[in-house]
Amino acid sequence: MNEFIARLAEILLKVGNPYALLLSILLLFGFFIVTLARKPPNKNVRIALWMVFSLYFLALLCAAPAVGFLIIGDLNAKSVNDQVRQENSILRAPLSLTVRQNASIGSPQVSPQLSRRLTTLSESSAFYVRANLTSFSPVISYAGRLAYYHGDLGKAQSLFKMARDLNPNAATHGDLGVALARQESYEAAIREFEEALEVGGDSYEAHNNLGLAYLEFALTRSGSERSPLLDLSHAEFDKALASCTRTAGCTDPAEADILYNMGILAEEQGQIDTAVTRYRRALELNPQHSDAYNNLAFLYAEDERIRNPEQAVRLATKAVELAPGSVAFQDTLARAYLASGDCSRALAEGQRAMSLARGSEKERVEEFLEQARKCGPR
Repeated sequence: MNEFIARLAEILLKVGNPYALLLSILLLFGFFIVTLARKPPNKNVRIALWMVFSLYFLALLCAAPAVGFLIIGDLNAKSVNDQVRQENSILRAPLSLTVRQNASIGSPQVSPQLSRRLTTLSESSAFYVRANLTSFSPVISYAGRLAYYHGDLGKAQSLFKMARDLNPNAATHGDLGVALARQESYEAAIREFEEALEVGGDSYEAHNNLGLAYLEFALTRSGSERSPLLDLSHAEFDKALASCTRTAGCTDPAEADILYNMGILAEEQGQIDTAVTRYRRALELNPQHSDAYNNLAFLYAEDERIRNPEQAVRLATKAVELAPGSVAFQDTLARAYLASGDCSRALAEGQRAMSLARGSEKERVEEFLEQARKCGPR
């Protein structure tokens, strides 16, 4: 028994985290009591020592699961940090809300090992919150991002809420806001983004997220309710752009995202020329911005005021090259060919879009195919 306790304590000391150290000290204390109890000065001392050991053993039985949880969690934290460093950088950075009108959320290449770890982290996160272990907040946030990019928005929201409750800062408020907005809980998302700005100060990411939340909220409203939300969105995008130009860490792709979002807002406000200017500037800053190519192509194909079928085909082709699995990009390419009068190609691209479509996407593509089947020479 003594050898077992001593050996276990030695192993725990080698693990090298504070919780294992705590457990090893407790085990060594037990070893000390057992050693004394085997050779006591007299019978009374022996009885007293065994009573102390019994109480100690009961306390250890109660504490061991919690301490064990902490040891596993701390090792998980280190392992996750090591894994995340080798994964797509998107898992390391706080989330950014982006209006992808015509594409679904992309999923980074996440290793099966890291994916399996998500389950363990999700189960242990509630314990970290109850124990008020703020150092575990980044681990919970990583788990939330894994759930988010795997499409489990409910689990992501739950994890982000735990991380925020444990350590309320700009990043945790922002992550939770993104998850809420993706589930169309816009008012709650807006509150989180406002909190992010309050605790984190001026930030182009937070202003951009808040502007997008107002914009997406506006798209669910009509009439007099929509206009004030669009105005609030415009104000936040202006702040985001101004903050971005003042911030050394704001990259060209980040500025391009803000301009792209401003282009969508301009479309909603009927300012088509402004929208085109915003999209083109976004493409100058980030030539890989597939959404900007797509939205610009859609305007050239569908809007009579600036119709340009040749440009539409060129831009839509580029968008599909950049994101070949996007139903909406494929749909835009089909519409561009229809606008150019190439009926057979429009029908072929439309059928390709249908093969990619899921759920409600099929309705939209089917409507287009009916239109394409009626297509005649122009």
